[in-house]
Amino acid sequence: MRTLLNIDRENAPGLGIGKDLRYVETAEGKLIDAKGVEARYIRFVSNGSDKTKANHYVEIEVFGKAVK
Repeated sequence: MRTLLNIDRENAPGLGIGKDLRYVETAEGKLIDAKGVEARYIRFVSNGSDKTKANHYVEIEVFGKAVK
């Protein structure tokens, strides 16, 4: 498993403490450059938000091209 972005400071889901900087969400969202990493699956892990214990994803879009 390869992690492209981890902003978890408390190791809440138990997958390790993240080293990436937190970001403030904007209407444009967050672009994560995979830098050519080949993948078949993408996993998003959350442990609630800073407001509630519920996870809340409005929209997730993933774009890529077929691996030859």
